[in-house]
Amino acid sequence: MELGLRGRKALITGASRGIGRACTEILAEEGCDVVLVSRTAADLDAARPKITAQYNVAVRCFPLDLSDSKSVDNSPPSVPRLISSLTTPAQSRAARSPRSTRRAGAKPGI
Repeated sequence: MELGLRGRKALITGASRGIGRACTEILAEEGCDVVLVSRTAADLDAARPKITAQYNVAVRCFPLDLSDSKSVDNSPPSVPRLISSLTTPAQSRAARSPRSTRRAGAKPGI
């Protein structure tokens, strides 16, 4: 499939496994340089060389828990600059906090 994404950057959260990893591979196959975010550094370290070798794209990895504000606050200073430079953000999963998935004013469970 040709989506016209070659040369763009994409941020993928939950990127080291499951749907996030699948999104990563599709975007890399399309020629996107990928920025991978996952809570597990070891999984990111395992994914990086495989994606780089198979798709010949740039891969940057950040072990962050985006549902934890302290994790985000303690991220390297380059992370906000990198995120603001992205052209194709993609989120593979909702944040784990139930508050983030509720509509404003909706009752829990709805």
